[in-house]
Amino acid sequence: MVVPPNRAPLRFDGQVAVVTGVLSGLGRGYALELARRGATVVGSVRPGSEDGSEAWGLREVARAEGLEFELAPADAAVEAQASALVTEAIRRHGRLDVLVNNAGYNVPGPIQEGTTEQLRAMIDVALMGTFWTMVPALQHMREQACGRIVNTVSGAAMFAAPGAFAYSACKGAIQSMSRSAALDNADLDIRINMISPIAVTGLSPGYQDIHPDLDDDRMSVDRVVPAVVFLAHRACILNGHTLHAGAGRVAVAGSFVARGWGSDTLTAEDVAAHIGDICDESEIFPLSDRLAQYDLVPKRFEDFARWRQ
Repeated sequence: MVVPPNRAPLRFDGQVAVVTGVLSGLGRGYALELARRGATVVGSVRPGSEDGSEAWGLREVARAEGLEFELAPADAAVEAQASALVTEAIRRHGRLDVLVNNAGYNVPGPIQEGTTEQLRAMIDVALMGTFWTMVPALQHMREQACGRIVNTVSGAAMFAAPGAFAYSACKGAIQSMSRSAALDNADLDIRINMISPIAVTGLSPGYQDIHPDLDDDRMSVDRVVPAVVFLAHRACILNGHTLHAGAGRVAVAGSFVARGWGSDTLTAEDVAAHIGDICDESEIFPLSDRLAQYDLVPKRFEDFARWRQ
């Protein structure tokens, strides 16, 4: 795929974005950056947590920076609440331009010790929660003939991982559903893509146990956020793609990861400018399992020379 570089600032002025699971981690990073770039952001939090310290701190950041940002309690595992998150945002603001499905969790364990309840609970939050927000979002986006959706998938599903049968199953289903949805809506300026993030969050493994050079700063949420900002922007022409992002490196991924392109100071504009390199599949790295992806993560500044050849 050859995509012309674009260095224009990626702004979202006049646009409305819904982001699920914004209380902390990746969702918080996505929501704040979209708001900083001009979007009116509606972020979902778990019911009962909207008055807690994390929510209060998030509101304070938004208030201090003058951001158009609001929190909406919604349980992704409840159809009526997940759907209403989107429909109420549209009712209040008159439009919806961006949907980022980030909410999820993981209960690790091997499949032979798993239970039906464990799998069903994961399905409701991750898979069904994504479905329940996408349906009203797409109905509205089709009416306005444009929109962007970013769904969260995982290397655990693409490359396999032990002790993650429920999580992997749901993320794999989200990836397949998203690709199908992308084709269903390709007749309009609607783009549906996926992010496979690697970052330090409450759900992440101990990265230094995986590789001693992967410190928390290198694996910060801020180094993944630019890829999602690009996928959420109207400049993004990708459809049905998965971007694998971590430590400032972004690459298109499937059952492989491409060489990609990276920068130690990655911005959304960098992603836009180098999306051709990021999506170039002329050099790919087949991955036998989830752990193999960490061999490709930049561990020091000098490593970025490899991604700029």
